[in-house]
Amino acid sequence: MKNTDFIIGCNYWASNAGTRMWSDFSESAIEKDIKTLSAYGLNTLRVFPLWSDFQPVEPLLYNDGKIRELRSKGDKKPTNPYYLDEEMLRRFGIFLDICKKYEVKIIVGLITGWMSGRLFIPTALNGKNLYTDEMALWLEQLFIRGFVKEFKEREEIVAWDLGNECCCISPSINRYVTASWTAIITNAIKAEDSTRKVISGMHMFGIESAGAGAAGEYSANWRIFDHAQYVDVMTTHPYPFWFDIAKSDRLGSIRPQLHATCETKFFADISGLPCFVEEVGNMGNSVTSEKVAADYLRTQLFSVWANGGEGVMWWCANEQTMLDFPPYTWQMCEVELGITDKDGNAKETLREYKRFADWRKEAEIDLPKPECDGVCILTHDQAQYASAFSSYILSKQAGANLSFAWCDDTLPDSDFYLMPSVTGNVIMDGEGFKQLRRKIYEGATLYISSNGGIISEFESLTGMRINDSDTKKENVKIEINGKEIASKYGARRNFLSSVGARVVAESNGMPVFTEYTYGKGKVYYLDFPLENNLAYEEYAFDGDAYELYKYIFREKIEGKKIYFANRDSSTTYHEDKRSGKKYAVTVNYSQNPQPPVFALNGVKIKKALYGNKNTIPPYDALVLELE
Repeated sequence: MKNTDFIIGCNYWASNAGTRMWSDFSESAIEKDIKTLSAYGLNTLRVFPLWSDFQPVEPLLYNDGKIRELRSKGDKKPTNPYYLDEEMLRRFGIFLDICKKYEVKIIVGLITGWMSGRLFIPTALNGKNLYTDEMALWLEQLFIRGFVKEFKEREEIVAWDLGNECCCISPSINRYVTASWTAIITNAIKAEDSTRKVISGMHMFGIESAGAGAAGEYSANWRIFDHAQYVDVMTTHPYPFWFDIAKSDRLGSIRPQLHATCETKFFADISGLPCFVEEVGNMGNSVTSEKVAADYLRTQLFSVWANGGEGVMWWCANEQTMLDFPPYTWQMCEVELGITDKDGNAKETLREYKRFADWRKEAEIDLPKPECDGVCILTHDQAQYASAFSSYILSKQAGANLSFAWCDDTLPDSDFYLMPSVTGNVIMDGEGFKQLRRKIYEGATLYISSNGGIISEFESLTGMRINDSDTKKENVKIEINGKEIASKYGARRNFLSSVGARVVAESNGMPVFTEYTYGKGKVYYLDFPLENNLAYEEYAFDGDAYELYKYIFREKIEGKKIYFANRDSSTTYHEDKRSGKKYAVTVNYSQNPQPPVFALNGVKIKKALYGNKNTIPPYDALVLELE
């Protein structure tokens, strides 16, 4: 990743006005804001031409409430065929001039009809479904055609964003509606400007259904695959506060610390597209202190950067405590999220941005993608992100790095595959399962943990026989590497006996964790859904569950170029095959300093490019150049 490619930025509303930025336009306030943000190293802002301001279409009605014609606000005839407000366009141009002056790039969120819990849509569209109504689709396309045509020559704009969390503007009905809407909006953008990338701008996706924490009918039908067919870049808005399986632990612990990195990696791998953290934050001083927020941002910057993400943008630029209109009077959680305070002074989070930006400018590292140690296959009927998230954390704690794949896609080549917490009787396509078995037979390793999943040819694959089964949610305890791991059986408990596998661990006299030679490969089987269980347990990753992953990855770990891991940190290895340059990045996700005692295999440490080789401070990193 080139030094200039990583997005260091935030979402922007003017400090004086918030969502009234365009109607209460203040050039001086905006220039003061942009000057400050630029001085602290931010290279990109995401901005929002509020839909109701820029296309203020109102219906004129006649008998029976039928629409006679559409006009602009105040019964004015539109001055252009797009129903766009000329004064708002002029003001946006002034805004871009200011950004150009301070060398700040812009991502434009086009259909911004949803912001901070309030809808901002043209009056003519009140009560309409904005994905299916003919007038809504017509006006949306007119908005895009007119706006993009007006500003596509401006070099300050680096990408078009579909709009702010457009999955919230109407009930989604079904996946075909959301996919069709995405196609219509993206194609309208690209018809006017095919030179820039189109960015998602969304915040919640699933593979088969809504992502964990999704907001009911408004997000349930947004799927990664449907969306990725049309956009060029995926986005995450991974606030731990709004995510059920990330918010249980304090922000300064490894689960919420790794959520943004994992979700960004998950979206990128499943979609096959680049992905970046487009919004993230701590949700204000009622949730954490400014110091904790700054510590959190520091780890996000290094962690997302090291693990192949394209950038990190905070929500948002300015405090909004002084704004006395909706949505800021509706939700107190919206008003203390800035990286500057109400007087425009830098908060600790903004100073963290500057430290990171200054170091990146000085170091000039083109960081290759990190080395991958295994592929986590997500399967049908399971809680997919929950299983993926737990596997990702456990792997990091064990010293390994995962990528993700969907079971119905062509499996990436790897010598290590994981199928965590398999559930139900579908799991994966038969042809895909046959291909996976072939890869294992030819020498790869497979790890399976069961949440009652039905696996065909189970006995020949695992070397274990299921004699009987029940659905008793019994506690289970096993010992791995001298450490105890406690959990529960899942949807089904199997009564197993070996027909060739080695029993690694038992619970209550029954085999639970086994190892089997399958052709030239190896299969590990765990008879309970460790990953799914951990996802819903508070502080689950403060224990020793990762010892199981250390066990299954032990041969991979022994062969790694550089290895250092404990429960609270992880190391990525990066090698540029063309130049021969090698790097390692270790991130400390804990409140305790970590002494990095590395095991090296065929490389040695040349120098520290960031940090101290003797100790990694809390919530900080060490970047090494190797030779």
